Amino acid sequence: MKSINVKNIEIKKVFIDKQEILKFLGYRNRKVPSVIQNKINEEYEEVLNYIRPSAYFKKIQITSILNGKIELENNTTLSGKHIFDSLRNCSHVYICIYSIGDEIRKKISEYSCENEMLRAMILDKMAVVALDFMNESIKKHILENEKPLYISSEIYPGDKDFEVSNQKVMYDLLKLSDGAIRINKNFQLYPLKSVSVIFGIGKNKCTSSRCENCKNKCYEK
Repeated sequence: MKSINVKNIEIKKVFIDKQEILKFLGYRNRKVPSVIQNKINEEYEEVLNYIRPSAYFKKIQITSILNGKIELENNTTLSGKHIFDSLRNCSHVYICIYSIGDEIRKKISEYSCENEMLRAMILDKMAVVALDFMNESIKKHILENEKPLYISSEIYPGDKDFEVSNQKVMYDLLKLSDGAIRINKNFQLYPLKSVSVIFGIGKNKCTSSRCENCKNKCYEK
């Protein structure tokens, strides 16, 4: 089975769950002060005006799984214990990069310059929730086309020993040319509110949360 060309997934509307915002702000199990709740409500009314979603993916076959290395059909090699363990039972992968654009970063920066730090923080957490919604939308799209297979693994550059430099490998595989998402010499994606991920496809369903492999702890449990 051959890999398909890069696809642009159209996500017309992003849903931002208020409960998720509260979780990332540290109010999962605590009462929210009225001043914070009011600012959340005010920012919630406008946040979708700052979001410009874009998402790209490419399906690629795995040709070899040997000696701690994953070989893809286009002669790309992915190495490291984490990605080897994550993909060793997969038949193919989806390389994906998605973003909510740069307008929301500009608004966060504007609030910071105006010393509206609480609003800046709230808007930043809304951006996180928006990216999570996009992640789930992309996975839903993939699963609809992969039945009866599952997403068996979810690997992000920076997870364990899968270095951030792999972000450039993934970017090059997608060969993005429309300029919506770019990458610099330090392997940082731009707009900053962008994410790259590898979804491994196999017979077994992934049972772990993507947060389990992340070094950062975004919210209290």
